[in-house]
Amino acid sequence: MTWSNIIGGVLTCGIGLLLMITGLMVMRGKWSRIVAGNLFNDDQKSVSRHKKVIGTLYISLGVLCLLFDLIVF
Repeated sequence: MTWSNIIGGVLTCGIGLLLMITGLMVMRGKWSRIVAGNLFNDDQKSVSRHKKVIGTLYISLGVLCLLFDLIVF
């Protein structure tokens, strides 16, 4: 195992965990205005409709990133 594999594995794992934490924060409503407003140009009323979908999307992307990390590295 080379240093580049170790660094790549740590970075991929970190990105996956960051995506999962972001998804949880969006679903709880703490970062929902920032993320939903930037992705869909929503106003405050429409943000509540999209926050569960966006949070689930981020969590699933984080899980896929962690699975990729386990398979490749």
